[in-house]
Amino acid sequence: MAKILVAESDRVARNVLCQFLQKDGHEVQCAATLTEALQSADACKPEILIVDTDLPDGSGGELIEQLRQTIPSIRVVLLSGLYPDETEAEGRRLKADLVFDKPFSFRAVRNAVRVLS
Repeated sequence: MAKILVAESDRVARNVLCQFLQKDGHEVQCAATLTEALQSADACKPEILIVDTDLPDGSGGELIEQLRQTIPSIRVVLLSGLYPDETEAEGRRLKADLVFDKPFSFRAVRNAVRVLS
């Protein structure tokens, strides 16, 4: 199973997503902010990052760029509340493996993790 870092500002979405992934047997770290995510990533060295584009103390893009400096092979699932065209453009710019618009299907993200891991 994969080591996953979930960085999502919405508490309910973060908790449900983390629970789904833990039940699948993944090692999951959850973070609500950019700062928490960077600290968690330093400790767990995730293989997959599931990240919100908008975090309270920074952007998902900043997190992706920083993690790719130390974990170049990290796979990225981008979650976005932007308009769909903006979401796709941001996903391409950040070289995300997969992009989901909010509200997203928890099952779809869960299945995406299965494909990426």
